[in-house]
Amino acid sequence: RPIAMFKEYPTDKPLTEYIEAEASKVPSIIQKITRLSWEDAVILTTYMVACLYGNSKPVPILFVTGPMGSSKTSLSRLIKDCIDPSEGGMFALSENLKDIAIATSKRLLCVFDNTGGLKNKKKLSDLLCTVVTKGSMQMRTLYTTKDETVLQFCSNIVINGIDYLAEQCDLLNRCIMIELDTIPEEERKTEKQMDIEIKKAMPELLGGLYAI
Repeated sequence: RPIAMFKEYPTDKPLTEYIEAEASKVPSIIQKITRLSWEDAVILTTYMVACLYGNSKPVPILFVTGPMGSSKTSLSRLIKDCIDPSEGGMFALSENLKDIAIATSKRLLCVFDNTGGLKNKKKLSDLLCTVVTKGSMQMRTLYTTKDETVLQFCSNIVINGIDYLAEQCDLLNRCIMIELDTIPEEERKTEKQMDIEIKKAMPELLGGLYAI
């Protein structure tokens, strides 16, 4: 029986039609719509290509950190729209482990936005480690006394926030980090301007990613 690689949900957006592009141009395309260095653009390119392979292999968690006004959310939205476009998918990082398990069971990529950090949150850190390598959670089936439901979850994850986001060794070993600088006031763009630039660049960006 073949494995289903795609599953449609009501919140999914239409996939962007790509155009043929050279793989070597992807970091430059990313730099045009972000303020990433060449090295970070290459890291991000590698991360997005790994995500496009689905959940067949573990992919490190991407931490995006930086001060207020460094475009963390815009960068996270670019990644989300490229890999798994949907109306949802940008969440607050709940300390309710069940909520995290449900969210990561339904999506190829989850973005946890404006996170306050994971210090002193070992159970949450451990669960995120499990999400990367595929995990499961047993819970009582609704409206029953003895029946159990096993929820399987696995997803690629992007977490952004101002603070240094992790301190648990197991989680640090499963993550890569991109640190952003504050954007000068006169160079900042509105959310609408960023959306326009992302939409314009997306066909060529996807074409380059697919060519790698």
